[in-house]
Amino acid sequence: MVENAHRYGSLSLKGDWYAAACTMAAEGESASGGEAAASGAVRHLTAGEIERLIADGNRALSWSDVLVAVDFLPDFVIGNLFIGPCILGRFEPEAAEGAASQLSGARLPSGIYHCTLDRAIIESGAALHRCALVSGYRIADRATVADSTLVFEGVCSFANGMSVPAGNESGGRQVTIHSDMTLDEAREAAEHNSADRQQPGDIRATLGFVGPYSRVSACTRISNTFVGEYTRLVGAQLVDESTLLSTWDEVTTVCSGAIVRSSILQPGVSVTDFAIVDHSLLLEHSHADRHAKVTGSIIGPNSGIGEGEVTASFVGPFVGFHHQALLIAAYWPEGKGNIGYGANVGSNHTSRRPDQELRPGEGMFFGLGCNIKYPANFHASPYSIVATGVSTLPQRMSMPFSLIVEPETHPEGVPGGLCLLRPAWVLSDNLYMVWRSRMKHRERNQARRNAIPNEVFRDEIVAMMAAAAGALETAKGDRSIYTPLEIPEIGKNFVTESDRAKAVQTYRFFVQFAGLAGLFANLPQSVSRQDRDRYREAVDYVAALVRASREKDDERGGRIMDDYERTHVRAELDPVVQDAAAWAAEEIARVSGA
Repeated sequence: MVENAHRYGSLSLKGDWYAAACTMAAEGESASGGEAAASGAVRHLTAGEIERLIADGNRALSWSDVLVAVDFLPDFVIGNLFIGPCILGRFEPEAAEGAASQLSGARLPSGIYHCTLDRAIIESGAALHRCALVSGYRIADRATVADSTLVFEGVCSFANGMSVPAGNESGGRQVTIHSDMTLDEAREAAEHNSADRQQPGDIRATLGFVGPYSRVSACTRISNTFVGEYTRLVGAQLVDESTLLSTWDEVTTVCSGAIVRSSILQPGVSVTDFAIVDHSLLLEHSHADRHAKVTGSIIGPNSGIGEGEVTASFVGPFVGFHHQALLIAAYWPEGKGNIGYGANVGSNHTSRRPDQELRPGEGMFFGLGCNIKYPANFHASPYSIVATGVSTLPQRMSMPFSLIVEPETHPEGVPGGLCLLRPAWVLSDNLYMVWRSRMKHRERNQARRNAIPNEVFRDEIVAMMAAAAGALETAKGDRSIYTPLEIPEIGKNFVTESDRAKAVQTYRFFVQFAGLAGLFANLPQSVSRQDRDRYREAVDYVAALVRASREKDDERGGRIMDDYERTHVRAELDPVVQDAAAWAAEEIARVSGA
């Protein structure tokens, strides 16, 4: 991607592009694409061509400043004003029609119609219609620009080399972004504070660019921006000092009143419906829509921000954020979680400096209207749930697959403000959530440049479960309630004895299940008959847990809603339950035949 930016911006690195073109034209030399960024050789207009252009309503402050391709046709340059030096290619109606067919929207003939141009290079086959001003831009062959203003001033890098405070609003996790940055590269940079490191692709351009097969229509202002091929800008309010990259089958879109400022958008990204993206990097196939605000952040592949606000955060892949909520100073590279409506995940202001931060765990779910007080570290608590309306204290919690809820009453001896923690509850009572996420991510993954692990029970997560089980076992005593004094790993919460005992059993089962799954995946021929039987039983039990957790919805819904059975899919027909059952059948058959 950076290579493309260099290629299209190479002219600006060689000095005054127009002076070089004029010199070559005067000397009768060829000033082809690489030298003058125009298609073919360029020359001055003939007297006859100037007369024809004037007859067709064109005006120029100086016709000698207008250079054209050797095979230039004046037929398709109508009603324009040239207020500065320009280079024009050859235009034919068929050229832009073929380009426009690649994107949605009306087909427009190539040429320049009713536009004002200054310091512009319009390549052969491009189409410009009714543009109030195109200044300092190179419009590539087969690009279409209509009813828009494009302006380039000074020198810019299209947001390449910009520092983003991803995960800490006051700095400390600075990431220097560039156009082809991957999720792993961004994570490495954040964890080693690489703000002062030289990144590949040092770009200093003096021309903006609109790439081949791209379409810019009804945009209020596009300034100092690199618009890659196949990009669609339709009705954008502002795109400024940014890089927009796209491919023919991963179209990047900015439309419907959206604003993009000092940002990089990778292929497949969409920013729509009055969303604002500012000083940020949106990795492939992420999106912001419905008045979303993304500021100083990195958004991972397949993640979407709708209506809510994300500031100074590193948001990993597959994060759902579809309602009005707040996320500030969160370092969440693993992603795969969800932010519920009204969630206040951003209490990093402590009356001193906004320098506190949050470390969510993979797959974490922040429920409706919860309040997360900073600093907080849930990294070792992947796939945990903060329930609706819960307010958590600053803490470090290491209990994977857990549920945090507000207690109905505070038992004697438990300090006020502590929440009730139910370790391993997601595994024992809500495995449907985990399986649904696994299935959804497998089916919806569009990332091509980033490897996103889909397996939940990976080695590092299994190790977290084993450590949590060990901490809970060690604390066993003659008591009914455990606080952080007895089990520091539970954070600022308390645990009942019944939940502690159940969690130990649940963690141990899934650690054993993951170990057996690893044996069959790597050394199936060496597994004993006993382990073979144990694994078959474990697989069957996991599928049963998925179904049982979904059946609870049927039971509860049926008690509350009169027509629940008629309007909802029953558990046995649920796609997630069926996927778990199919997986279990395949695993059992594989193990039996191994």
